[in-house]
Amino acid sequence: MDTATPRFSAILTRALWFGLLTGLIEAALTGVKAWGLGRFVRVQFDLAWMAPVMDAIAFAVVATAVPAVLALIPQRARARRLLQAVPAGVFAFLGLLSVLLMYYPLHLYAKVLLALGLAVQVARLAGRYAAGFDRLIARTFVPLIAIVVLVAVGTRVAPALASQRRVAALPAAAQNTPNVLLIVWDTVRAKNASLYGYARKTTPHLEQWAATSTVFDRALSTSPWTLPSHASLLTGQWPQDLSTNWEQALDAAPRTLAEALAARGYLTAGFVANTYYCGHELGLARGFGHYEDYVASWRELLISSTLVRSLANSEFVRRAIRYDDNIPRRTATNITDQFLGWQASATGRPFFAMLNYFDAHESYLPPDPYAHAWGSGPPPHSAEVIQDVRRSLRRDWRQRPPAEIRAELDQYDGAISYLDAELDRLMTSLQSRGLLDNTIVIVTSDHGEQFGEHGLFLHGNSLYTPLLHVPLLIRFPRGVPAGRRVVSTVSLRDVPATILELASAGADLPGRSLSRFWSGAPVEPGAMAIAEVRHADWAEVWAPEYPVAKGNLESVTDDEYHYIRGRDGAEELYALKPDPDERQNLAALPASAAILEKYRAALRDRAPKAGRQP
Repeated sequence: MDTATPRFSAILTRALWFGLLTGLIEAALTGVKAWGLGRFVRVQFDLAWMAPVMDAIAFAVVATAVPAVLALIPQRARARRLLQAVPAGVFAFLGLLSVLLMYYPLHLYAKVLLALGLAVQVARLAGRYAAGFDRLIARTFVPLIAIVVLVAVGTRVAPALASQRRVAALPAAAQNTPNVLLIVWDTVRAKNASLYGYARKTTPHLEQWAATSTVFDRALSTSPWTLPSHASLLTGQWPQDLSTNWEQALDAAPRTLAEALAARGYLTAGFVANTYYCGHELGLARGFGHYEDYVASWRELLISSTLVRSLANSEFVRRAIRYDDNIPRRTATNITDQFLGWQASATGRPFFAMLNYFDAHESYLPPDPYAHAWGSGPPPHSAEVIQDVRRSLRRDWRQRPPAEIRAELDQYDGAISYLDAELDRLMTSLQSRGLLDNTIVIVTSDHGEQFGEHGLFLHGNSLYTPLLHVPLLIRFPRGVPAGRRVVSTVSLRDVPATILELASAGADLPGRSLSRFWSGAPVEPGAMAIAEVRHADWAEVWAPEYPVAKGNLESVTDDEYHYIRGRDGAEELYALKPDPDERQNLAALPASAAILEKYRAALRDRAPKAGRQP
């Protein structure tokens, strides 16, 4: 009886074979989910080769322990069939568990038990037909490697060729056409920017650039979360007229700012750090000739494997390594560097670039020295303090200690300071290249954040002012006055129309140009900004006390009042000048009846377009 332990080279080959096969299956199932079922998968195209490579690496690491496991088998039981079956069973278990982990409704314990049971059957077959199993691996190992290599080359070459074709198809641009740079500080509320009177000097550089810009003191986002806000910022449409929802992308119906500018000869590029709601599959990339959301890196490689990603995101591992951030998060430095690198090679044409910075988003973990700028540094990285959104939602926010909230605010302010420094580096770099004064620069945010106001935290769950009031600065020496402050209420919905007018690029998008505040044209009194957020199923499960858990919300804001209405008919009315923190709801007062009717009429006039969800 042959009782020799298999050579490590044979065990390693099996590990690599199982890993490559597992990764290709994961990639295929991801493709089915994305293109067959129309679901968000939030991964890059490189997953098609990264998943096999990462699984092969992970399985190879496990393979180093297999000889020790085989050595534990008693001598009397050391049959060749068993010695062949154990490695196959181990790697089959890892592969099956990886695939089952992609099916979220099934409980983890059920996935483990099912994978274990199936792996035992695979092991039995591998032991019974050892010779045939070895031949199968020998014949398919090299083809598997070849498939992964071809896929890797394809995912690298195809986008580059497509980008070249888009550039070649661009029409000629008019002479002296300005560049356009749209900078979005994701999750930054105006309340925490010193440009707007915040006690901490969080935005000194923004204040310096404001001296050569026009600043809007009451700029309001159209939605309290990323996707509909960005969609509105790129189309000029109200969120009510867009398809965007929690699990629904921007459809092809509305024309985008990138499409409008590309039609006039602009090179267009997007650089986004918020891949969860700004990735290419969300529809925001439409019209951009170059769009960097996911960038091939060791972090992306690490999380391309379902098994490794699940392990890395587990509470046990995160506590052990004291890591709470989003693993693939790209910093402001990354975004700035990628844009500047692209711009250096994008010569001969005007450019339109959108830069989405994600550093002020939860978990609020800015790099040093900004982590210590407004406090003693980050709180202890544990399940009790800074958490990812899913774990945060399980907690009773009403019981949060004030010191914990203060610590998070310290880090949030540090993140804003970091963004402010990166903005200065970006602007200074463009200035040194001789581009800044011929570039329309817009600095804004997609929405704000809550730190206990109305008993709420994070964003996307209400329409209170901390979520809607955002910074807005426009700089363009040729067409925008320097040092001006606009105190009237304005909506980010008007940004695309403003850009097109300043760039002399027509009026292809809805909205009204903000130039009315400096061009001498009459400015209508009582202008209103509308915002909307749709009912969130996730809130019903994780946070039923959130307003968004009860149904759609919509609001109207002007220079005097902020009106909020829920799907259940509940109304709130706040007088902004005497009550900027919105502490006293005036909706139930008899004296508010006429005021309420004014805002109800405004919402009736802004009913969603036909075919859109109300």
